Amino acid sequence: MYHFYLMKEIPLSKVIAQILIWFFVWLLVSFLVNNAMEAPYRFIQQGLLSLIGIVLIICVNMYGLLPKLYFGQRTLFFIVAGVVLIYLTRELIYLDGSPWKAWLSPGKLGSKLPAKPPEKRMNIIIETTRYLNQIMPLLIAFLGNSLWIIAEYGRLKEKELAAIAKEKLEADIKFLKFQVNPHFLFNALNNIYSLSVLKSEKTPESLLSLSQMLRYMLYESDFEKVTLQKEIDYIQHFVSLQLLKDSRGLNIELDTSQANPEVLISPLLFIPFLENAFKHSHVEDLDTGFIRINLQTNTEKVILEITNSVPQKTINKDTVGGIGLENVKNRLELLYPGSYDLNVQKREDTYSVNLSIEV
Repeated sequence: MYHFYLMKEIPLSKVIAQILIWFFVWLLVSFLVNNAMEAPYRFIQQGLLSLIGIVLIICVNMYGLLPKLYFGQRTLFFIVAGVVLIYLTRELIYLDGSPWKAWLSPGKLGSKLPAKPPEKRMNIIIETTRYLNQIMPLLIAFLGNSLWIIAEYGRLKEKELAAIAKEKLEADIKFLKFQVNPHFLFNALNNIYSLSVLKSEKTPESLLSLSQMLRYMLYESDFEKVTLQKEIDYIQHFVSLQLLKDSRGLNIELDTSQANPEVLISPLLFIPFLENAFKHSHVEDLDTGFIRINLQTNTEKVILEITNSVPQKTINKDTVGGIGLENVKNRLELLYPGSYDLNVQKREDTYSVNLSIEV
């Protein structure tokens, strides 16, 4: 986007635009300060000479000083070179005997323009004023052009950095999302394997649930946002798959009746919390194990509450996975920075998660 400042491949149209901008700026300043109506010839001559100097200043600055020195991280050399450039340009365009000064003689500009009166000896103050009047358009062009290009460079660089940051964010989110999938798949296949070993008639039902979940994970979870109904369907399939582990039923409560199914949400945010509840609650203990899941919405937030039992004795679970909760925290930071609240409480006999997301 801004590579032409670094590679010196600056479009000619940009150079011409800069020349015209700073030439007309100087004309306006000169017209207001130098009383142009009383000395039109001097105004035209000074303006055309300034135009020659501005062309030299802009071209050398944009094709040489800025890309080679300023953007080459040699700022001090850039400043010194700029001062030298302004001085030499002034000396060149006001050089006695130069062809442009002859071309700008009164006769060339038209007989109606008064001839330049012969110059008298000037005192130091008048000479200094004349010198400053000659160098001022060059200084304005150099400073204005430099600040303009530097500001444009900064703006384009900031825009490019923002695009890079966005690409990195999307890559991070995809990476974290894909971390969820193998973890869940490992747990689900374990459950189905258990059913198949028991030769349960509900094995096809569990495979169908898993198939629908995988279809959602593979084909729909790549969207930035999905409707909450899709997440609800996923959660219901997840829970039904877990319920198939025991024909007597498990102490699991799922309530989504207060959730607006049309609310948009980032996909697969809730699954790690569900996995964690099933992994550590020992819900298979029909006497003490339980899981309560409540998903609801209000006008501003989606709220997920999960509470599960904590067994008195440590249950030896498989050590595979364990990335889910850290994963979802990272995703929340990336997707909803400053717009979510996650509260996790671990008590002696219960573990609860309360997640609210502003939507």
